[in-house]
Amino acid sequence: MQTTTSKKVVSDCIFCDRTKFEERIIAENSNLYVIATLGQITGGYILIIPKRHVSCVGIMKEKEIVKIDEILQTASDYIEVEYGIKPIFFEHGVVGQTINHAHIHLLPAKIRMCSQIYRDFPNTQFCFLNSLKILKCNYDIMGRKKYLLWSTPEGMIKVAIDPPAPPQYLRIVAAKLIGLPERGDWYNMDQELDKHLRQETVNRLKPYF
Repeated sequence: MQTTTSKKVVSDCIFCDRTKFEERIIAENSNLYVIATLGQITGGYILIIPKRHVSCVGIMKEKEIVKIDEILQTASDYIEVEYGIKPIFFEHGVVGQTINHAHIHLLPAKIRMCSQIYRDFPNTQFCFLNSLKILKCNYDIMGRKKYLLWSTPEGMIKVAIDPPAPPQYLRIVAAKLIGLPERGDWYNMDQELDKHLRQETVNRLKPYF
């Protein structure tokens, strides 16, 4: 991927300041970064982050979402080759965000989060997307409300519209389903283990890009 520097930044946003995560960068181009996340639930856990400062992917332009979808599919293939398992992906569409800058999580795990999410938010409206590319249209139809978005192991995309989710909700659910609940809250994860897994993730995935 070609490297450039973004000009559209917000001074107090961590994801707008490349120096805050430079050692975790796996790849970048003019539109986005691919980085190893803090709080590695498992090795191979990455984020796709648009360089333009926006609060969630749903608010982005359709052509920008297409580019994110393309790199998401490419990165998913690379993770599957290297780690032997196709990743799920998810996004806190402002709901449950700890950093108010759009980012999509890719986590190598064959887990189904639907049942837990349905139980946690029984009064929430849910919808389905055929692909990430149509998120913009659905976001507008939803009245531009906050959302949670996640995929199934088969690649189906599901959305919960404006659920009362706490911070880090989807990654905490994922960690519990994987059997590593102690890694759900990235603030409390063992720092040495996390550092080791982050570096391993960079080393293993960077050559593919």
